[in-house]
Amino acid sequence: MKKSYAKADTNLNRLYIKLAKRLTKKDLDNLYTDIRFCVADLQPGFNVITDLSECSIAALNGVSTFRKISNFLIENRVGIVVRVMNDDSILFRQFINLTSRMQGYKPINVSTLEDAESKIIELSKRSAPRFCLYQQQIEYHGAGGQGSGIIVDISTSGCAVTPDAESPKVGEEISISISFKNHEELLAEFTTVAKVVKADSNFFAVQYVSLAAEQKEQLWNRLVHESRCTLRA
Repeated sequence: MKKSYAKADTNLNRLYIKLAKRLTKKDLDNLYTDIRFCVADLQPGFNVITDLSECSIAALNGVSTFRKISNFLIENRVGIVVRVMNDDSILFRQFINLTSRMQGYKPINVSTLEDAESKIIELSKRSAPRFCLYQQQIEYHGAGGQGSGIIVDISTSGCAVTPDAESPKVGEEISISISFKNHEELLAEFTTVAKVVKADSNFFAVQYVSLAAEQKEQLWNRLVHESRCTLRA
C-alpha cells in the first residue's frame, strides 16, 4: 500500500504533500515527521500543495495530527496553501465540516494539480496567509455610517467580512476594530484604517492602510495563537 509523503522543492520554495488512499493515524504521524524535515529546508513564505485527490478514507483519530501539521506550518510562516481534492469524496465533506469550525490558515481547494500550480502563480503577490477565525466579530465605521459583521478570513494585510447590514462602498476608507479575548502578552484589540477593495450586498474585503511593522507582527502573533485553539462546538 502506498504511503503518504512530503517533499520540498527548494528552488520554488514549495512543499508538496501527497496523502495515501487510506489515511491512518500512524501514517499521519509519520507524515508529520517528514513535513518537519522538509520545512527545515524552506524559507519563510513557502507555499504548500497538498494532494488529497486519491484519499478516500481518513481515520478520525488523526484530526489532532492534522491540527499539529497545520500549526507547525503556520509557526514556520507558511504562505499559500492549496489542496487538491475530489468534491464528491466523503473525505472532502469531512474536511468541509471540520474546517468550518476550526481556526487556522484558510486553504484554497482545487480539483487538479495543474490548477494548484496555476493558483499559486496567480496569488504569488500575497504577502501573508489568510486565517479563518470561527465567528469572530468585527466593528467598522466610515463615511457611510457604522456597522458590524463576521470575519470570513483575515491576514496581516487585510480581511474579508460578512456584514450584518449593508456593505461599505468600494474605495471607501473605514476604521475597523477587532476584539480578541484578553491575554497577558498578546494583542487584545486590533484597530486600524482600511480601504474597501471589494464589495457586494453580503460581502466586502479591505486592505489595511499603512499598517506599521510592529502592528503586523502583533497581529501575526495573535492569529498564530488563535490557530492553536481547539475545535469549537
